[in-house]
Amino acid sequence: MARDLGRHFLLGARTWDRHQVVDALVAGLVGVAAEVEAMVEAHGQPGLLAQAAPSGFVLGGLMLFRRKRPLLAMTLFTVVAIVSTTVQTLVLPAGARSPNQVVPIFAILVLSYSLGAFGSRRDLFLGLPQPLVAVVVNDLLQPTGNPIPGAVAFFAVFLVGAPALGGRLIRGRQRLLEALAEQRRQLDIQRAQQTRTALATERLRLAGRLHEDLVAGLDSLLTEIGVAEREGETLGAGSVAAIETQARTLLAQTRNVVVSLASESPGSVTAVSNSAPTPGADPVGQPVTTRHRTASSTATTWTALAAAAVCTGLLLQVRARSDVHVPMPVALLGCLVIAAPLALAWTRPLVMTVALWSAAALFSAFVTPLGTMFAAISLAFLPPFLVAYFGSRRSAVAGLAACALGGLLCFGGWNGFVRSYTFAAVLAAWIAGRILSARSGMVEELRSNNELLAGQREASVRQAVAEERARIARDLHDSIGHHLTIIALQAGAARRMWTSDPPKAKTALATVARVAAHGSAELRMGFDSGLPAGDAPLGAAPLTDIAALVDNARAAGLPVSMHVEGNQPDLPGDIELALFRVLQEALTNVLRHAPGAAADVTFRTTGSHVELVVANSAGDQSSAWVGGGSHGQLGMRQRAEEYGGRLDYGHRPDGGFEVRAWFPWPEKT
Repeated sequence: MARDLGRHFLLGARTWDRHQVVDALVAGLVGVAAEVEAMVEAHGQPGLLAQAAPSGFVLGGLMLFRRKRPLLAMTLFTVVAIVSTTVQTLVLPAGARSPNQVVPIFAILVLSYSLGAFGSRRDLFLGLPQPLVAVVVNDLLQPTGNPIPGAVAFFAVFLVGAPALGGRLIRGRQRLLEALAEQRRQLDIQRAQQTRTALATERLRLAGRLHEDLVAGLDSLLTEIGVAEREGETLGAGSVAAIETQARTLLAQTRNVVVSLASESPGSVTAVSNSAPTPGADPVGQPVTTRHRTASSTATTWTALAAAAVCTGLLLQVRARSDVHVPMPVALLGCLVIAAPLALAWTRPLVMTVALWSAAALFSAFVTPLGTMFAAISLAFLPPFLVAYFGSRRSAVAGLAACALGGLLCFGGWNGFVRSYTFAAVLAAWIAGRILSARSGMVEELRSNNELLAGQREASVRQAVAEERARIARDLHDSIGHHLTIIALQAGAARRMWTSDPPKAKTALATVARVAAHGSAELRMGFDSGLPAGDAPLGAAPLTDIAALVDNARAAGLPVSMHVEGNQPDLPGDIELALFRVLQEALTNVLRHAPGAAADVTFRTTGSHVELVVANSAGDQSSAWVGGGSHGQLGMRQRAEEYGGRLDYGHRPDGGFEVRAWFPWPEKT
């Protein structure tokens, strides 16, 4: 039975989230600590040991559901505490009763924090008075000699109120963190929507421009081809010459469009963004550095208030004491020296903590003992909280050690510091400071990131528009440039053979008509579809269309041989298109710059990559093409690098040229 329960528990623990794991660890630590403390305190007292033995299980169990049911956890703790005190009073003699214990006080701190962090206002209203009722019952049944109002005030302020306030602050920070995370998600959505709108607007603008410059020109070419075919062998020569001239003119216009698209800066995108600039961000999208100044100003205010409150309490109590060993002005100055580091704790938290406890230890040794002063109990909360909140991890740990050492010196050693709950208060305040510091750091970082995103929104849209324009320019250069090159070459061949070999001239003219129609269709498909970038890439063509590409090159007079080594590649469409464009540009360059050459195309696939090699021999005729720059070579290299590949090109020893593109296989998901 026990084995089955243990197995079921372990299986369920595998599905716990982070909060459940933390609650289980806290429950285990509290339970073990309570059992150890009970055995130590009840050593040699069987009756007290029997009464205190279940305390570890009770306190550990309460820690397990303190997050989901904080009011119930506090109520059960109060009931158990009152019942335990009543049983001790009725059953055990006065000398055998349990002394003050640290772990139950630590449990009160944790449960009070849980009420603040996870409870509703109703839970706070009903739960916070309960431990105070337990204190009153305990002092009535087991008088300690201390006044009950002082004990209730101590519990209300330091062991119940302060942890609950800390929990409420952390809860507020957590909700702010969630709100900022939602704000960031909305910013991302808005930026994506604005980018899509800007890209669609840019595509429509370019569609009109390209229709005016290129589509109309290709349609005019088709008209001229029809005129040449109707005029026949005698009158059509002039029309064929006009086709060749117009094709070369369009090719020059294409180069101009490519250059202008690649060089002009994106226009203003404010038309797609109705939001005003975010306060705290500069015109280029970098947030103005005001965060540290704001945080320091806030910290200065409330640390100064804390220092003033501590100083006032110490001054009032010192003036009312009769055991002050120095003149009263010196004692009052000592109170100021103790409180002053609190006001500066946000600047050098570890240094100020050491200074405070050094002054407090000297005050307690030479002026008057601090351990018996109610106002001095605030030193068990504020210094550890401040050094944990403002300090780094290393300085926070060192500050906790300084607080523990100072507490031992100021509050009467082990019995006065550890067994009177003061160390539990120090530890709880330090933990609350670290938690709040972590939450505050995340809030500030997320807020700054949101400001940065809001400020960079227009810049990111501009960048997306520029990238889209560059992509369109590259596709124009590769696709339309290829078509116009073939048109010009075939029109020239038709012009030369129009009278000497009419059948071949008409075949060349038919090739011109087919290629012109295909180029016009590609332009319309890429820009008139209205689809976002990437959904309808200009001239999209699968790898299976390579045969048609090679046939067009052969029809233009370029002898092409093609070899495939390895299995037929099964690649994503974008990589197939990149391979297609690289081959298209390479064959176009051979047609333009190496007339009379022969080309050899090799596709090679391996287990890790696919490779395309386009090699051509030296041309036997002079090229009539001039200019053009290196846009094609740069475009091929960009396509390869975009998908993690590379591209090399250069002259061969025999005077030819070679282009070698390498694309890695995409990772499978």
